[in-house]
Amino acid sequence: MFYIIIMSLLSAFNTNIINFLDDCILIFPCDTDFKVYKRAMEMLIKYNPKKINMIFKEYIEIYRDKIYSQDEQFFLENKYDEVKKENEDEFLKVINKLKTYWLNITKDNKTKIWDWITLLVKISDRL
Repeated sequence: MFYIIIMSLLSAFNTNIINFLDDCILIFPCDTDFKVYKRAMEMLIKYNPKKINMIFKEYIEIYRDKIYSQDEQFFLENKYDEVKKENEDEFLKVINKLKTYWLNITKDNKTKIWDWITLLVKISDRL
């Protein structure tokens, strides 16, 4: 039973990270990088469904308070050097891409992005 719950949460996490990237594709239709990030995530999910959550936890854990408080200044100014890892920089690519657009997107879209990230943290916490 426990295994089924974990797999359901893992599936929910992976589905929501793809849905988050789908939203990014809608918000930034001219930027093809989000489509590339989505394909990379889909491939990783297909071959190692636990990997994205493991990496996500490593990247996000130390920023939990900043995420929950939606600390925009921290998000924009931090270089995330604490979590940089070789060959696992897809998350940083997405973060840096969002940072380039942040000042020019609507408050609604900013809220949507924060909501996605918060949701992913909450699901990840249960895994």
